[in-house]
Amino acid sequence: MPQPYTEGELSIPAFRGQQGSYNSHRTSPPGPQQPGQQQYSQSSTQSNRPHGHGHHHRQSMDPRADLRLKARDPEARLGQYNIIKTLGEGSFGKVKLAVHQVSGQKVALKIISRKKLINRDMAGRVEREIAYLQLLRHPHIIKL
Repeated sequence: MPQPYTEGELSIPAFRGQQGSYNSHRTSPPGPQQPGQQQYSQSSTQSNRPHGHGHHHRQSMDPRADLRLKARDPEARLGQYNIIKTLGEGSFGKVKLAVHQVSGQKVALKIISRKKLINRDMAGRVEREIAYLQLLRHPHIIKL
């Protein structure tokens, strides 16, 4: 079960708005899918897996079914994105796999703990990371 986002967590804004300020999410769906990115399959299968307590739970093998369940949970959403799982964890935040609700495009969201950022005085480090990311140009990395 996903953990709720606390007031101590925030996302690094990744999209520049019209007034020059950063927004934490887009107001329109992202562009067309890049070559090489995966789409979810159209088939839906079910499997029975032991749960560890001597009984079985029916589990969907269709990722879209899991997305629909998570989409109902407000704690598993951030703006127009459904949070799927944690991909990694660093010294001041987590990277989450998310899917855009409208387009279905998979993205990685970096969520930074405000508490860790302040306690470790890492604001300069985050600002440098943002500056480096703004210099990157790659079809699979969003321009900041």
